[in-house]
Amino acid sequence: MSGWRGSAPGKVLLWGEYGVLQGAPAVVMAVNRRVEVALSSASRFEFNSRPTGDFQAAVRAQLSALLRQHQLDPRWLERLSVSIDSSALHQHTSAGALKLGLGSSAAVLVALDAVVAAMVDQADSNASEATALAARMAALQAMHQSGQGSGVDVAAAMLGGALSYQRASDGQLQWRRLSWPSGLQWRVLWSGQPSHSSDHVARFLRWWATEPEAAQGWVARSARCSEAGIAALAADDVDGVLRAFDEAAELMGTIGDVLGRALLTSMDVECRKIAQRFDLVYKPSGAGGGDIGLLLGRDAEAMAVAAQAMADVGMSSLDLDIDHRGATAHPDAPID
Repeated sequence: MSGWRGSAPGKVLLWGEYGVLQGAPAVVMAVNRRVEVALSSASRFEFNSRPTGDFQAAVRAQLSALLRQHQLDPRWLERLSVSIDSSALHQHTSAGALKLGLGSSAAVLVALDAVVAAMVDQADSNASEATALAARMAALQAMHQSGQGSGVDVAAAMLGGALSYQRASDGQLQWRRLSWPSGLQWRVLWSGQPSHSSDHVARFLRWWATEPEAAQGWVARSARCSEAGIAALAADDVDGVLRAFDEAAELMGTIGDVLGRALLTSMDVECRKIAQRFDLVYKPSGAGGGDIGLLLGRDAEAMAVAAQAMADVGMSSLDLDIDHRGATAHPDAPID
C-alpha cells in the first residue's frame, strides 16, 4: 500500500504509579507488542482498525492536530485512508477484544506522530535532538488523555527500552535510559479484568486537591522508592531492585481506601502471597484495579512454577520481552 507506515511499542510501568503525576520519577519499559499504523491517499477520509472500536473521532482529532504541529496542510486529513492495528495490545476472548493495559492508546498516538513526522523533514538546526524530542513528547502528552496523564507511556512508545522518566514542576520532561540486570528475571501476567486508568487517575487528582498534605507525603514516599529502584538498576543490584519493587507494591496498597477503589485486587493480594512463597516479588503495573501485574525474581524455574500457581487463580502469562526500538516510520510513496 502506498503512503506511510509506522509502529510504536506498548509498555509496562515498574515504579512510580500516581507519584509520576506530581513530579516523582517513574520507571517504564517498552515491550515487544506494537501498534501498526498506515496512512495513504484516498478520495475521502477512510478509517479502518483492528480490533474494531469507536475511536474514529479521537483519531481524526489527533491527526488534525498532528498535521498542524508538523506544519502540514490540515486539509490533507479529508483525503487520507487511515489504518490502525492495535490487536497485539489486546486479548481476544469470546466476549471480544479486551485491552491488556499495555498503553495501546499512547502507542497509537505516538505511531501516528511518527508517520506524520516522516512526511516532512523534521530536522531543526537550532535545536538539539534531546530538545526536539522533549518538545514533541510534551505536545503528545498534551494530546493524550486530555493532558491529564503523566506522559510516561508516551515516552516509552517514543523511545523504547527501559527508562527513568520524570515531569518536573515547571513541566520540563526528563528521562534516562536504563539497563536491565542480567540476573533479574521478569514476567508479565494479565488478570482478565480491564482497569479504567483514567477513572483511577481522576480519583487520585481529587485526593491531591482535597487532602494535599497527605497526598504530598505519599508522593514523597513514592519518589524515594522510585529513586532507590533507579539507583539499584544503575548499579546492577538485583536485591535492591526487588526491595524497591516490593515497597512500590505496598505503597499502592495504602491508598485504595483513600481513592475509593482497591488498587490491589483480591487476585493481586493472592499473587503477592504466591510470589513470597517462591522468594519472588509481584505488584500490579500501572493504575491497578485489574489489567496486568509484574513478577520479578532471580530464579527462572521458580518464576515458571509461581506463574503456574497464579494461572490457577486466574492470572495468565504474556510472552513479552523488552523492545529497545521506539517509534519507527518510513515513507512508501508521497501523497499527491
